[in-house]
Amino acid sequence: MSVIANLFGHSPIRPMQQHMKAAVHCAREVLPLVEAMVEGDLPAISACRARIDSLEHRADELKNEIRSHLPQRLFMAMERRDLLEIGRASCRERV
Repeated sequence: MSVIANLFGHSPIRPMQQHMKAAVHCAREVLPLVEAMVEGDLPAISACRARIDSLEHRADELKNEIRSHLPQRLFMAMERRDLLEIGRASCRERV
């Protein structure tokens, strides 16, 4: 790889999009959970909770993977600090 190519890191945009999609999938499961709670359907509540836990875990894995593989090189598609802030914001909004 050339010296010029070494200055540029891989774009973090696609992994961040995957993380955001995983967070959206997780958030979409909240309404069925609330509906099951309103109905008092304990098996459905348990199933919804398990799906949410699984989806949230996947989103967390993606987020951690993004953080650990962010290049420390001179140039990226966006600033490292901005990317980390987007990740923190998407986690806060999930709650």
